[in-house]
Amino acid sequence: MTPKDVLVEMRRLIEEVGWTQDYDALDQEGEAVDPCSEVATCFCLGGALHRAEHGGNAPHSVRDEVRLLITDAIGEGYIPNWNDRRGRTKEEVLQALDIAIEKSAQFEK
Repeated sequence: MTPKDVLVEMRRLIEEVGWTQDYDALDQEGEAVDPCSEVATCFCLGGALHRAEHGGNAPHSVRDEVRLLITDAIGEGYIPNWNDRRGRTKEEVLQALDIAIEKSAQFEK
């Protein structure tokens, strides 16, 4: 599993399943759930990261590289603050992931 694999899965989760703010993941009733739960129907950026890296059992080195790529793409060191900022849009989150995916080529072997 590469950083790009994790980032691509994060993007898929947010685009196809759903995006949220203030919680790692929500179920269809709007209740907070663990991002790895089968009932999760939307994810914040951090929740999608958690699901994508743990679901694929990413090694710590890959997890660190993914976090670095995301924080570089968003221009902020703390992912939840960026995701949860009022006025943030799903499109902005997807754009940040696109930037991180593009930059992930530096970690490809």
